[in-house]
Amino acid sequence: MSYTVLTPNRDITSAALNWEHLQWLAEEVQTSGAKGKLYADSLVNLLTSHLLQTYSSIQKQPPTSSSLTIREIGKLIDYMNANLDRDISIAELSSFVHISPTHVNRMFKQVTGFTPYQYFLHLRIEKAKELMKRKQLVLSEVALLLGFANQSHFHRHFKKATGLTPREFEKNC
Repeated sequence: MSYTVLTPNRDITSAALNWEHLQWLAEEVQTSGAKGKLYADSLVNLLTSHLLQTYSSIQKQPPTSSSLTIREIGKLIDYMNANLDRDISIAELSSFVHISPTHVNRMFKQVTGFTPYQYFLHLRIEKAKELMKRKQLVLSEVALLLGFANQSHFHRHFKKATGLTPREFEKNC
């Protein structure tokens, strides 16, 4: 399968979106969404936001007073914790708190410092550490129990987050 990338007339490198983001989106399409719905949703939101801000003739509306409260952020985090084994989407999270996906993304990051996807991965890795310390499950079971696509997907994210492979972490427990 091949993709044609159209180059805009504007200088895209100075904008919020860069070619690396487009490459990430292309990789996600090529791997059939291996990194999960939240990751793909975040990339699509980034691209949509950039296109609207850069090429739309519609004037930006003044910000509304609605925002995610600390309580709603807590509800989202509780929901994420309860669904670590599933591939949840930003649409699912936004419907849970009845706020648009773009607004959930923006406000979640503003409050926590992380996108919902980054935070969800963090929760999965922390739960994986907890499960590995118990030494009752093999690594492939931990990976599947926490909703990773496969053990390699788990390994990659675990090492990126902790600096150790899951096996190295187990040995140090």
